[in-house]
Amino acid sequence: MIKLLISVLGKIETTFQNVKTFWDIQTFQCENLNQLRFVRKSMAKLSSGVALLQSILSGKLQLKIEKLQKKDEEVYVNQAKRELRKSTFKWLTLLKINHDAFLAIEVSTIRMKNPSFIF
Repeated sequence: MIKLLISVLGKIETTFQNVKTFWDIQTFQCENLNQLRFVRKSMAKLSSGVALLQSILSGKLQLKIEKLQKKDEEVYVNQAKRELRKSTFKWLTLLKINHDAFLAIEVSTIRMKNPSFIF
């Protein structure tokens, strides 16, 4: 009975460690996304200054600058999409971990109530 209890508690401890690790990773990802947002806002401020310069520069150079800005926008959007996909995968992983933990707790509850029951 004590061995079973130790085994169940070990699984519960591992589950909580996994959940803590998941939330640490989520915090890191949110901080990264926040930094991307800050960079994006900084780029917007810089682009207002660039707009003034564009009015001064020739048409060909203006087209090159516009292409670079569009490329920067695409890079930002693609990076945000990648981060969203990663986050979705991590949330699904957390769902599985929580589901497995729930099943382990249910099994241990049944075993505690009926020690002779075998799965």
